[in-house]
Amino acid sequence: MAQAREIKKRIRSVESTQKITRTMELVSTSKMKKAQDRVLASRPYASKLREIMATLSALGTSDLDHPLLRAPETPKKIAVFLITSNRGLCGAYNTNVIRLAMQYVNEHREKGSDVDVYLSGKKAISYFNFRKLETVKTYIEPSNEPRYEHAEEIGSSFIDGFANGRYDRVVLIYTRFVSAGRLQPTIDTLLPFTSEGEDDTEGGAAKKGDPLFEPSPEEIVQSLLPLMVKTRFYETLLNAQASEHSARMVAMKMATDNAGELKRTLNRFYNKERQAQITQELAEILGGVEALKA
Repeated sequence: MAQAREIKKRIRSVESTQKITRTMELVSTSKMKKAQDRVLASRPYASKLREIMATLSALGTSDLDHPLLRAPETPKKIAVFLITSNRGLCGAYNTNVIRLAMQYVNEHREKGSDVDVYLSGKKAISYFNFRKLETVKTYIEPSNEPRYEHAEEIGSSFIDGFANGRYDRVVLIYTRFVSAGRLQPTIDTLLPFTSEGEDDTEGGAAKKGDPLFEPSPEEIVQSLLPLMVKTRFYETLLNAQASEHSARMVAMKMATDNAGELKRTLNRFYNKERQAQITQELAEILGGVEALKA
């Protein structure tokens, strides 16, 4: 009887855990939907900016002089900005992006480049602190609730560092939100700026024709490039947040399903144990009856 009570206690514990994971799944689903809407809402604006820059590139403005277009063949100093979450319970979300970042950092340090690491998110901060790895600066708030002010502040510091020659390349390492079921750890070069590789379906390709610019293309590039860098950085923060909520939603759904399966297994064990106890009690009763008859 004691074993049956122990199994029943485990069943109640699993049921309690299942309720918690189910609630967390619903909360993450709601947050993921809001974050996804923010990602989708940011894309038309960024797409139009890319379209303008692609048009300028198609007009042969590659000789334009701008510090953000400086592209050394062999970067000597690289800045890496790694984005993770502040909280766990999101599956392999943080593990995958941290692994990708460490591969990139180690690979370029082996090639002789000096790499400075910037972190966003408590999980990345904990990882680097535990292994006593050097970082330049850490952030928490952008991973929690990214705003354009964060992209403007951090992006401006990278723009200044690249423009004055402190860095030859600025790289963003984050998880790109493709869909709720597809998250892609990504390495994206923020600086030097390039319009190559943009998706034509999003307006990345230049439109045909011979457009007229007012003011001149040079003035447009001077004002547009910093804005594009900050916008791309903001897109990155939004993608990372949507990916985090999506990963947590999937992880909590799997935990809920596993709890349900464990509950069914424990119920089977409980029923078998209870049946064995009843059979034993009946046998004892019948044995007592036979003893009285004798």
